[in-house]
Amino acid sequence: MRRDYLSATAGFTLVELLLTQALGLALMSVLVASLSSLYKSIQVSADAAENGETAYFLMDALAQWLSESRRLPLSVDSFAGPVPTLDGGYSAVINDPCETPLGSPFAFSEAGVAVVPAGNLSCLPSPWVDDHSPVLMIERRMLCPEDCADAGFYVAVSDCSPGRAVLAWRSGDGDIGGGDRESGDTRLETCNGKVRLFQLHRMLIYSRDYSRRRGDGVPALMMSRLAPEPESRWLRADMLASGVFDWGLRCASGCDLSENRQAQRSNALLIEFSVKGRYRSTAVERTVPVDIPW
Repeated sequence: MRRDYLSATAGFTLVELLLTQALGLALMSVLVASLSSLYKSIQVSADAAENGETAYFLMDALAQWLSESRRLPLSVDSFAGPVPTLDGGYSAVINDPCETPLGSPFAFSEAGVAVVPAGNLSCLPSPWVDDHSPVLMIERRMLCPEDCADAGFYVAVSDCSPGRAVLAWRSGDGDIGGGDRESGDTRLETCNGKVRLFQLHRMLIYSRDYSRRRGDGVPALMMSRLAPEPESRWLRADMLASGVFDWGLRCASGCDLSENRQAQRSNALLIEFSVKGRYRSTAVERTVPVDIPW
């Protein structure tokens, strides 16, 4: 009798097993939901951090390039000789942003910054750029070290001839004072050989309708650079950042918004855009001074 009772009470009943299984599944569901929520929170935080890092890095890069476009240390803006253009005339201010500094120079008494509609630029891929989208043109003016001998466009400024500058293209194997008439070069008077040499780098920064593949609906901020050659040729564009929306440029102070000059005479430029990721977006806006003296 006792042996039958012990054998009947040993183990679990079917109801107990079902209850145990249900409790285990419930605990597993809670654990999976908690881990999924934690993983998504980590993804959202990482996405926000990446967007913020991209946005502020991009803004800092633009501010740095704008600071390098400062006006040259000249009391009077003039050239040592007339600057010929492709149509046989002469120019003292920029009239075609797609041209070289020789064909369409900036006024050196102002910052080398211009804002033009994309539809006015023949050197941009118009099918993939909104014609009304603003394009930021920057002419960086980099003070050369003593061994500056790369091919490109240069401006020479003499301390003994205030207000005068020589604008020329160098092949990289000659001096800027060599008198190349075809490039607009004339010899500049020097004071004991003290001539400051600035190399010019022009770039266009604009928003394109797609990032990786055409039609993907994710715009990108692009940069195109002028080749260091005597003829106008823009290099293949590089993508600065993907997922850049609401690209905008506005004059902040000292605005001269005439038809031909756009925001070229701005003392400060308001730059705004947003970087959107999968979960979050980061909007940035900054007023960057462009009229910075040396």
